[in-house]
Amino acid sequence: MRNRVHQTFSREIMIRVAGWGLGVFLAGCESDLPPAAQNLPWEVVLTGTNFCWEITDPGRDGKLGTVDDLHLAPPLRLPANIPTRVLLRSRDYLYTFELTALQIKQIAIPDLTYFVEFNSGKPGESEFRGDQFCNNAHNALSGTVIIQSWRDYRRWQAIAETEQQTQR
Repeated sequence: MRNRVHQTFSREIMIRVAGWGLGVFLAGCESDLPPAAQNLPWEVVLTGTNFCWEITDPGRDGKLGTVDDLHLAPPLRLPANIPTRVLLRSRDYLYTFELTALQIKQIAIPDLTYFVEFNSGKPGESEFRGDQFCNNAHNALSGTVIIQSWRDYRRWQAIAETEQQTQR
């Protein structure tokens, strides 16, 4: 009986220690988990300004409004198969943003934030279109959406971060 209690007690300690170690490991790797594993939508910002879109990617920490945000021109890159929220803003005029493949369209108005939500889907490319409500074509408001696997997306972020730092 004593040996059996000792084995049960030892097994319970091993399980708790292993669980604690796994918790510490996952806490250290949290920013490298895909957003779907964290139950969060992936957010990016598109800001219409001077007849084109500026993209703000949340960078390696996955959070907008931090020092590692990436400020980019199109194409719009997103990780695959996750809930995604694109925040739409404008600095100057009224713009529309349309994801043609998903039949989603939304407006961007100065001093307001609108958004579109969707599942990013499988890796691949599609197009987005924009308009500025002035009856002139502005090609810089249209572009490509590139959906990448989480690993490829993280590689791209690292490269874009390095390029952004060298341009400062």
